[in-house]
Amino acid sequence: MTRNFFIILVTLGVVVMCVFLMSRGSDSLSGEVEKKNKRGQGRGDYVRSVETNTNSEIRSKRRSSQVKVKPSPVTTSSGLTYQVLRIGSGEIPGPKDTVKVIYRGWIQGGEEFDRSAEGVPIEVQLNRVILGWQEGIQLMRVGAKYRFTIPPEIAYGERGVGDKILPNSTLVFDVELIGVK
Repeated sequence: MTRNFFIILVTLGVVVMCVFLMSRGSDSLSGEVEKKNKRGQGRGDYVRSVETNTNSEIRSKRRSSQVKVKPSPVTTSSGLTYQVLRIGSGEIPGPKDTVKVIYRGWIQGGEEFDRSAEGVPIEVQLNRVILGWQEGIQLMRVGAKYRFTIPPEIAYGERGVGDKILPNSTLVFDVELIGVK
């Protein structure tokens, strides 16, 4: 119940953000006279035609489950920043689930420190990984690919790990959710 409510809340937030961003560009909302371009289209007409074209492209790509999006990054209350790179349509993992992922991780502004083998998913139990992964992966559906920017507080903090992840490092991961057990 709580997980479904959270999913609905996140989805609603994304929809509201998209509507807000689309309406920001419209002069007609501010009461100004809408200017016409050379074809006689006002900005609203142009936006509607772009929306129609974009929606039909998404519908056709959705059939092949390869919809790629890059909306603005979203930051949660914990400090996790995520960006949807590809929308998924499968199951959403829970906090104790084991997930199959393909990933790549690097220090923000720096070098790569870890990755799964090319195209080969690894299995991880969500309650045994850093908090940033626990939170972020539970936002995803199977088939999705996200980019997480994880601050030290929900990564490895002051202790760091080995010689590549120094104390208080911000980590960036591209994670593709392949499956949930």
